[in-house]
Amino acid sequence: MRRFTRFLEKLGISYEEFASLDNVTSNLQSQINSKAYQSDLASLELEVDNKAESLHNHAIEDVTDLSTELLSKADSSHGHAIGDVTDLQTSLDGKSNTDHTHDLSADPKFLFDDFAGGVNTSTGHVGNLGWNYYLTGSSSISGANYETDSFGTVITLASAGICSLYLALATWSTHFFRNLSELEIRARKVHWNATSCEIYIGHYSWNNTADAIYFFASKGHANWKCITKRSHAITTVITNVPIDSNYHLFKIKVLASSVEFYIDNVLVATITTNLPNSNFEGFFSLHTFGDDNSCSLYTDYAYFKMISSR
Repeated sequence: MRRFTRFLEKLGISYEEFASLDNVTSNLQSQINSKAYQSDLASLELEVDNKAESLHNHAIEDVTDLSTELLSKADSSHGHAIGDVTDLQTSLDGKSNTDHTHDLSADPKFLFDDFAGGVNTSTGHVGNLGWNYYLTGSSSISGANYETDSFGTVITLASAGICSLYLALATWSTHFFRNLSELEIRARKVHWNATSCEIYIGHYSWNNTADAIYFFASKGHANWKCITKRSHAITTVITNVPIDSNYHLFKIKVLASSVEFYIDNVLVATITTNLPNSNFEGFFSLHTFGDDNSCSLYTDYAYFKMISSR
């Protein structure tokens, strides 16, 4: 050891410096051992050369079976013959043309009257549908445009008698049978000065007064009533809707085993007993009794429709 130290001194290197150099040499070898061989880098470069750029394209023929698949597809902008679409012709055969019309007298699935047609006293008919009216005593019927939100208004005024308005189309009883139909009438009681006054709004069989479905109001009673009548037997439901001078929407929905009554689109009664079994006419009527003072009803429109076929 002493001889080695003297040797280092002749070289001008202290032992401490030599020890430090040996340490560096050892660490350097360790660092070199941890690096990849040049041959490994060559393999990596070969792998990269075999890859496509991240942004690249393919010709159709370069994709296996792609051309075959495309041949079985339609262009994005294409059309079909009716016969090429399964059951399309059958569905179209069951539809009407866009420019078709309906013969109201032959098949009235719905009826609407805003009474803009006025009153024709020479024929005894009212409105666009030709309503009939029946008067006794000093009663009268007239048409006007009193309401700013309506095209026409029919005024039924009863004085010491009856003022009744009813619809009796030739095909009415055929298509608007007892069930599966709906009646809607917008009307208001303007005044009733008579000692006795009654208002009927609803379905009525003019040829069979024993059967009916209607809203009912009478002087001396506070609220509207809903009534079904069969063979003179009556079922009555008193609603919570007061009899006032405001416009109300009266709707009667006649179903197979019940009748629903609506006022202003709110269900006020459902009746399942004493349902008539006869055909209907739509009607609204006023009756006065006992004096010459009058009561009147303004009706804005009437609407009837089939809910579904029997």
